[in-house]
Amino acid sequence: MSTYRVIWRIEIEAESAVAAAKQALEVQRHPKSASSSFEVTELSSEDGQADHLGPRITVDLLEVT
Repeated sequence: MSTYRVIWRIEIEAESAVAAAKQALEVQRHPKSASSSFEVTELSSEDGQADHLGPRITVDLLEVT
């Protein structure tokens, strides 16, 4: 089994970093949200340090069959 770093990105205007994070969480959890695109990188942690193994790829779950 591999380990992956998965990143979801969104641009949000807010009064603070905490407010932005809260707004992003609301968007991600909304049932009709289009938060389906992620950046995914396979990692290795043999020595306790996460090293990139492969390229960062974009996965859009709306496009995956």
